[in-house]
Amino acid sequence: MKTSQFICFATLLFLMGCDWSLFDKPETPDDPLYLDNPIDWENPLPGQQTLYRGYLSTCDNYDADFTFTNDTLILKVLSKDGELYFAESFTVHSSIFQSGVATNAVVYQVLESDHAITIKDRNLSYLFHFTDTERFLFNADMDRYFTQFGCTIWPDTIIDPMPVFSKTIIGKIPHFKAGDSYFEDLVIYSNYIGEDGFILFKQNTMVVSHFLSENRFVQGWLKLN
Repeated sequence: MKTSQFICFATLLFLMGCDWSLFDKPETPDDPLYLDNPIDWENPLPGQQTLYRGYLSTCDNYDADFTFTNDTLILKVLSKDGELYFAESFTVHSSIFQSGVATNAVVYQVLESDHAITIKDRNLSYLFHFTDTERFLFNADMDRYFTQFGCTIWPDTIIDPMPVFSKTIIGKIPHFKAGDSYFEDLVIYSNYIGEDGFILFKQNTMVVSHFLSENRFVQGWLKLN
């Protein structure tokens, strides 16, 4: 896929030019205790971390073509000079780590405000590269409801006016299925309804990052429990 190839190439260039001594390199998780301190997006603190497993599929046969990849991504909260950062890295057993493409962390700043998280510099992120949604609100009024249809999500009723493009499409979705994984009572963030991709939250935890490429292939990440 052109999109994933570009992201991998751009990430490699970015890693070659960064001084990683400024940040603590995330460890490799070797025991289940690594899952005991997930990121609370309304109150992110240094040391919090959440693990995600990659998946692939197609829109033509979303359920039948669904497969997990061998990649496990670590999203970790870091602190430097009083500022918060997210760091994305991969376990040493991940295929993308073994290939040499992603052996270091991708680090980007996280801005906190009243019940909100803002991520501006996310072009090299594996979790957020596809979306123009940069601000995640956790006390917003959400009167829009959505339903999953195969690889994508659509509103239950026509939104008037129907936004063609927006950075603030927020709503609720009662359930989402990816392979054998099933999530309920979620909040959706998306910038283009029915296309592109979306981020799903369960309370204050991001549980799904779901991206649709131009050729209707699906890439995503599911939170590990």
